[in-house]
Amino acid sequence: MLEKILIAIVVLLVLGAIWLLIEGVRLFRTTREWIRLFRSGADSVELVSVEPPKGFIFRRDATVTLNVTDKTGESKLVNQSIPVPIPQAFLWRVAGRVPTPIGRLTEKRLFKWRLWRRRKKRDEEPVQPA
Repeated sequence: MLEKILIAIVVLLVLGAIWLLIEGVRLFRTTREWIRLFRSGADSVELVSVEPPKGFIFRRDATVTLNVTDKTGESKLVNQSIPVPIPQAFLWRVAGRVPTPIGRLTEKRLFKWRLWRRRKKRDEEPVQPA
């Protein structure tokens, strides 16, 4: 009897370690994608929309749509995912069912917010005091 309990505990610990490893890899990949986006030489980044996660156990990535403008002035839409932990995704799904004055939280939200803009370098020389 004691052996079965110990085996069950070991199996649960191994499954927990595997789950933590998978979550760590997901977070690392997402962070690397965001860093790559901002280091790509983009001139500005605007938030277009945010879509909540579809589920709370599986498919719990929130999708963020960004409008990225490069140095030449061309803009493209980029979808970035954000991993959402299980408790927050569950609360987002449950609380999202409640109607609010701004709509349900489980619906896609549209924005037009500038998140980042590269500072322009001035071509002028600083004025020297006389």
